[in-house]
Amino acid sequence: MKQLRLVRALLLSCSAFVVASPGEAADERVQTTAETLLDRIQVEDFISDYYWELAAGAAGDLSLFWTADAVFDVNGKVLEGLPAIEAVYAEGLGPGGKLVFQPVIPQIRIDGAGATVDLVYTGVLNTAPDAAPALYEQGHDHMELVKADGVWKISRRVLRSYSLDQSGEAQ
Repeated sequence: MKQLRLVRALLLSCSAFVVASPGEAADERVQTTAETLLDRIQVEDFISDYYWELAAGAAGDLSLFWTADAVFDVNGKVLEGLPAIEAVYAEGLGPGGKLVFQPVIPQIRIDGAGATVDLVYTGVLNTAPDAAPALYEQGHDHMELVKADGVWKISRRVLRSYSLDQSGEAQ
């Protein structure tokens, strides 16, 4: 009988936690509204265009994607300003071969003329046409975007690889 009362008490306390949790979790979820829908679609298009540009192997005109005073933090290495960011892209990304980054399931939050994007990315490395592609890395991509003159651009971007330590060395 004591065990039954104990089980009931545990279930009751757990159910109270579960009932309280969805309300708190709902505050954290991304909620698209009629007012934010167009901006959200534009940000999704921006992410798609940006990652397609990278997949093409040529970063092109990065001023289309980055603000002049943007900050880019790659595993703790912080680059400030568009010229520093352009220099990193000019050196090439990854170990050689064709490296394609695939964004997955972005969370997009719109706040007026600003937005944040959080997503998981997977880097796939293709070293030769006759070689099978290999997973290179996976990580978290956090972008802070600003909208000026109807155009979204990255003002701050933070990449954290799950498979590399802060020095960029494989673990």
